[in-house]
Amino acid sequence: MLLLVVILSIICARAFSQQANVSLSSYSGQSEIMASQSITLLPGVSIPSGSNVRIYISGAAAYCVPLAAAPSVNQNYILTNTVKVPGIIDEAGLANRSTCEISQTIQYFDGLGRPLQTVQTKGSPLLNDIVQPFEYDAFGREAKKYLPYVDATGNGSYKNIVPGTTVGSFYAAPNPSTLAANIARTGYPFAETQFEASPLNRVKQQGAAGEAWQLLNTSITESGHTIKTEYGTNAANEVKLWTVKTDGTGATATFYEPNQFYKTTLTDENGNKTIEYKDKEGKVVLKQAEGGLQTQYVYDDFGNLRYVIPPAVTATSITENDVTFNELIYAYHYDGRQRVVEKKIPAKGWEFIVYNKLDQVVLTQDAVQRNKAADEWLFTKYDALGRVVMTGLYKDGGNITVLTSNVKRIELQARVDTLSKVWESRPTGDYSNNSFPTSIADTYTVNYYDNYAFTGNPFGAQTGTQSLMTRSLLTGTKVKVLDGGSTYLWTVNFYDKEGRVIQSKSTNYLSGQDVVDNTYDFPGQLQLTKRTHTVSGKAPLEITTRYEYDHMGRRIDTYEKIGSASEVLLASYKYNELGQQIKKQLHSENNGSSYLQAVDYAYNIRGWLKSSTAPKFSMSLKYEDAATAYKQYNGNIGEMNYTGPSSGAKNFQYSYDKLNRLTNAVSTGNLLNETLTYDVMGNIKSLNRTGTGYGNTTYEYLKNGMNSNQLQSTAGNIIASYGYDVNGNLLTDSKKGITLAYNYLNLPNVITGTQNITYIYDAAGRKLRRIEAGKNNDYVNGIHYEQSGTLAFIQTEEGRAIPNGSSYIYEYNLSDHLGNVRVSLDKDPSTGTARVIQEDEYYAFGLRKGITSSSGNRYLYNGKELQESLGQYDYGARFYDPALGRWNAVDPLAEKMRRHSPYNYCFDNPIRFIDPDGMEPTPRQAAAMAAHVYGDKDDKILKGGWKVSQREFGITKNSTNGLKSQVYERTSKGITEYVYATAGTEDGTDAKHDGIQPLGISSQYKLSMSNAKKISDELGGKIELTFTGHSLGGGEAVANAYATGRNAITFNAAGVTGFTSKANNLSRIDAYIMKTDPLNAIQNNVFWLPNVNGIKHYVEPPDLPSLYNGHSIDNMLKAFYIYPSDYIKSK
Repeated sequence: MLLLVVILSIICARAFSQQANVSLSSYSGQSEIMASQSITLLPGVSIPSGSNVRIYISGAAAYCVPLAAAPSVNQNYILTNTVKVPGIIDEAGLANRSTCEISQTIQYFDGLGRPLQTVQTKGSPLLNDIVQPFEYDAFGREAKKYLPYVDATGNGSYKNIVPGTTVGSFYAAPNPSTLAANIARTGYPFAETQFEASPLNRVKQQGAAGEAWQLLNTSITESGHTIKTEYGTNAANEVKLWTVKTDGTGATATFYEPNQFYKTTLTDENGNKTIEYKDKEGKVVLKQAEGGLQTQYVYDDFGNLRYVIPPAVTATSITENDVTFNELIYAYHYDGRQRVVEKKIPAKGWEFIVYNKLDQVVLTQDAVQRNKAADEWLFTKYDALGRVVMTGLYKDGGNITVLTSNVKRIELQARVDTLSKVWESRPTGDYSNNSFPTSIADTYTVNYYDNYAFTGNPFGAQTGTQSLMTRSLLTGTKVKVLDGGSTYLWTVNFYDKEGRVIQSKSTNYLSGQDVVDNTYDFPGQLQLTKRTHTVSGKAPLEITTRYEYDHMGRRIDTYEKIGSASEVLLASYKYNELGQQIKKQLHSENNGSSYLQAVDYAYNIRGWLKSSTAPKFSMSLKYEDAATAYKQYNGNIGEMNYTGPSSGAKNFQYSYDKLNRLTNAVSTGNLLNETLTYDVMGNIKSLNRTGTGYGNTTYEYLKNGMNSNQLQSTAGNIIASYGYDVNGNLLTDSKKGITLAYNYLNLPNVITGTQNITYIYDAAGRKLRRIEAGKNNDYVNGIHYEQSGTLAFIQTEEGRAIPNGSSYIYEYNLSDHLGNVRVSLDKDPSTGTARVIQEDEYYAFGLRKGITSSSGNRYLYNGKELQESLGQYDYGARFYDPALGRWNAVDPLAEKMRRHSPYNYCFDNPIRFIDPDGMEPTPRQAAAMAAHVYGDKDDKILKGGWKVSQREFGITKNSTNGLKSQVYERTSKGITEYVYATAGTEDGTDAKHDGIQPLGISSQYKLSMSNAKKISDELGGKIELTFTGHSLGGGEAVANAYATGRNAITFNAAGVTGFTSKANNLSRIDAYIMKTDPLNAIQNNVFWLPNVNGIKHYVEPPDLPSLYNGHSIDNMLKAFYIYPSDYIKSK
């Protein structure tokens, strides 16, 4: 019996896209009307005043051809059509459509319901089929996971192939056809998994595509570089048994008996081992890296994590607040409700936390605030739905003379516990100020939701086509400027009916405004953004950026227009047949007939960047193909070659220790060499640089005779001493002769010394002004003013635009794989060709060696702004000193990387990693992914640029034990972030299934946590990963967060207990709960069922109460104004 399921996915939006001829008899609020041939506005069409609409002829795109799909009717399949134009409301409307009107994916299944092929009909840039084949061993396991390939049939049919033969031919051909052009070559286009010969089916080895990453085979050159896993139990005297002292002020250790812990030994592709020990509840008690470096986790009798003891501490007892404890150990104190009320980060003083009755954080205090005369606290207020509405400063009087004293915290907690009013209300006007604290010293931020009737709104309510359905949406914010005054910067957001921001109005620090209008196409892709910028005393400046996409949503062109100047094609992009970007062309003034510069990209079979080649700067990277002594198989870079216009050709060879820390960088002519040694925490002990004026610098960390992560002094090439405040921020640097002061965000705001600098920020941490030598340098979201009011430049996606009379000179940056700007160029006015105006080289840890510089571009290493008088880079959250290879402040994410010093830069591997600003999804975006993972919603439900990720991560996404999961990704400003979503069982019946977990049905949880750990490990600590899920999937998201120390956003989640809980109580879990959810009611009232984990946010039900309405993800979507009926896959 064959199964045929046709899914029609339709989404309502406000754009018309890629039809040949359009006739309109009425206007219904579209923001865009376009066609390839003609647009006719029939008599009677009226567009209201104030509407924001763009009407234009796009021209017929080469990729808009008849879809002409021919699915194989002799196979079981599910066909999904994604509609990209309006007017298609049923299956009949799908007939005779083009690739620009519909995108189609067909999944073929065998008789057991297992996927055989996924075919993306005409999904490649040249309109061929992209095929993902599947193959199973005799036990039904996917032991070989093949790479996708491209098939020329282009009709979506089932490909009657043998995966090993067909995929092998596609990737192995020495002279590839057009289909395989610019795609890496290999004879082994699959990742092979070796399973344990037991019913557990545990993975012993995980390979990857490419010869070097195949399971060991003497006939395959350099094979055997796989990820290997060994399983066992602990031996005697292998794991310390820590016992928390009865008074809670420390712990002592003996050893556990043998066979008490699960021992997992993971060996990476380079042969480096990591050993992890877990107890029977799944809590990690010990992680051991190469060299015997141990990170130990100490729990109390309730299973709460109390201490994390890093490798630098080898003692068998610890005492709170001694030197070793203060400098090296992570510590957490809990109250009777198992909430973290005090925590200690190495090199920082104790941080105190006060909660309200809903377990929401209402007060926090760090050591600097505690030492102030008025005993300062930061407060947070919420509304009835648990949304943050206000933050600011609370003063309780009388400073605490002993910085570790918790007397005031205990007193405040007792006071807050007696209060019945725990949230703020605001039907209109301003908030009620009912919740604690009612006595406020200063307000830093205020958030407004649901409507525009809030006090002080400088921009009014909706107009024209802006949606009136703003319930649950953030409509306005005001953020205080931290300059000692009373100025607030406002932002008011206006939405369309899909909940997308179509206009944002804000005030800026220069007494002006910024109005940003966004236009989306029918599928929801941003097509145009227009920014109107004003400052006091100057004419408005209008910046318009528009984007064009191909039939699969790949961006192909970016245009920029500033003021009255002509529009410029800023960048054009080309892709190979698998969708990898292989070319970027920069700056065209004739709509793409010619360009100023072209950059070609190439990748290896793992998808790692191999080369970036342009006439003015080229670079190549080597991994397993580096010289023998420098081969790297785990993603580390063994060699880099580059050629610059003035620097010429250079080769760098890199060596690493067993902990993947860079130990040697050797360059051509030894001009930019670096040699490093480290202590067990990864702090640099010595750094030897070649080059004039450089040499060997040694680092001293001993503090009062004990180990510390804080650099105390340096000797040799750099002779200096350093001092810190009680939050771990650098206060003094004798080499530079400076003293630093910080604001409450731990951002430097006053630097005094040979050159005085003042920084002004707002309360969100955005830098607004730098005052140096009596001159103001102002920052207005990418628009820079210098010399006290002169427009200096406007940042673009590819560089910057510099004013030149009534026009602009566009500068472009050619960067390496880390985003380090190597060459800046513009158009030579005499020849019309590319002209190099700045070239930069860097030592491995970012110290700059400028070659030529007439541009004055300061956005250099990692694309961050160089503070020239300091010689440091501003990364937003803290400053980085490339001369020392260290941060000036403790890492805000230190708790995610406890084995490392909180001052380390990029795990001591600056050739591979950068330090981006991570962004998590919003609750609305997470809800969309939590719904999409069930499989019955169209891709168009995904919000905020999120999409299904093509990265496999070596995980089992779907399993016979019931697990159903998916990885999502989005790229913002060059940084890719990830979400791992897990589904419940069946929507509407989850409530009865979720209660099983406490009784021991947990294989689904175990697999989910294993997947999460694999993804987290592969991404590393510097790439954002968030977990989400609904119901049972929400419980799995919590378990995933606990297992990895990352964050989760859940919806009507199952409570988590037993082995899944408390592995890491410090993950932030935001739990959104429908007030009528029956599962939540059961969990709250049945003593043996676990309660919902995390910070609870209660959501008002949009429909009448029922078992389905209270618990379903569909109803949760409605609460976020996502209407599931718009995105359902019809069958």
